[in-house]
Amino acid sequence: MASEDKNQLEEEIVRLKMEVKELTAKRDAEDAEQYITGLIKTIIEEREKTNRMLTGIMDKVRVLEHKINSVKEIPQEYAAQRAYNSEGREEMPLSGIDVKIIGFVQTKDLVCADDVKSFMNYKGKNAACARLNMLCKYGFLNRYQMGHKVYYRFDAGKATKKLIISPPQ
Repeated sequence: MASEDKNQLEEEIVRLKMEVKELTAKRDAEDAEQYITGLIKTIIEEREKTNRMLTGIMDKVRVLEHKINSVKEIPQEYAAQRAYNSEGREEMPLSGIDVKIIGFVQTKDLVCADDVKSFMNYKGKNAACARLNMLCKYGFLNRYQMGHKVYYRFDAGKATKKLIISPPQ
């Protein structure tokens, strides 16, 4: 009987080992399922958070677009001074320096800030850039970006609709 009991014990141990393996595999599968479920939950929460952030960004972009679209080409301080003569042409009050720059640009084909700087004897080109940009905003000049330089050309089509008023020189 001892050998029969021993065989039975061995069979019982093998059966118990198999049962333990099955339970461990089942527990591992449940743990893996819980882990995957947790990952999916985290992904969903992060996606919702990202969508909320993107919605906020899009709202800010819409506000900025509205502000950009509502800004007029001509600065506000000039817009208040708008006046028209009897022919319907807009009267543009410009300084003598601006009139001089317009005359210079009319004589050249394309002008950059360096050209205006040397023509007006400016020390730096910031003043030339500012004046050219302002004249472009007022509609007298067209702006062309060519490489790193910005060139300006007199726009006779737009300028015919405007009457320049400047102090005597």
